Amino acid sequence: MTTSLRLVVALSGNNTNIGLKLLMALNFLGVETHLIIDKDNLTVPDSARIEEKTRELKIISHLNSDLTAPIASGSYQFGGMIVVSCSKQRLRLLAQGYSNDLIGRVADVVLKENRVLVLSISEELLLEEDLRNLLILSKAGVKIVPLLPIFYDFSMNMDQSLNQIIGRIMDRFGLEHNLYKPWDPRSVKNNK
Repeated sequence: MTTSLRLVVALSGNNTNIGLKLLMALNFLGVETHLIIDKDNLTVPDSARIEEKTRELKIISHLNSDLTAPIASGSYQFGGMIVVSCSKQRLRLLAQGYSNDLIGRVADVVLKENRVLVLSISEELLLEEDLRNLLILSKAGVKIVPLLPIFYDFSMNMDQSLNQIIGRIMDRFGLEHNLYKPWDPRSVKNNK
C-alpha cells in the first residue's frame, strides 16, 4: 500500500522502541517521513540505533537545532506531526508555546496551519502541572494518544499492544493499516 502523505515524527522521550516501530510502520505504508530527534532525552546507544535505522529506511532526518529545515515553514506541505514518546519536559515546552528548536517550531506550524498534531506521552505518574499542560494542548486541538496498553483484551502480548498503540496513532491521520483489529463486541465471550 502506498500513500502520498508526508509526516513529521519527533522522538523526544526515552521510549525508542515505540518510535522505531512507528517509523517502520510508516515506511511500510510509503509515508514520506521527516524525523527530528531530541538527543537531550535519549541515551547515546539509543540515538545511534535510531540514526542507523533512519538511514536503512531512507527517512529524512533533521537536527533539532536546524530552524531552516523546510518542515519549519507553513508553506511546506505535510499532513501533521507525531511526538513519540513525548517527554514531560517536551509536554511543558509545547504547552508554553516554546518554539526555539525545530520540534517546537514544527508543532507551532502544525497548530497554526490546522494540521494534525499527536502527542504520545509515556510517563505513568502525571503531576497536576502535566494534566494542566495536556488540557491546554487538547483545547488547542492536539490529539493525545498515551503509550498505554489496552486492558480490555488480556489475550494481547506486548508486540500486539505496541501495534495497537501505533495503529491508534495512524488512525488520527486516516492511514489504513492492519496493526490491530477494531473492537467487535460480538467477539467477547459471555462468561456467565
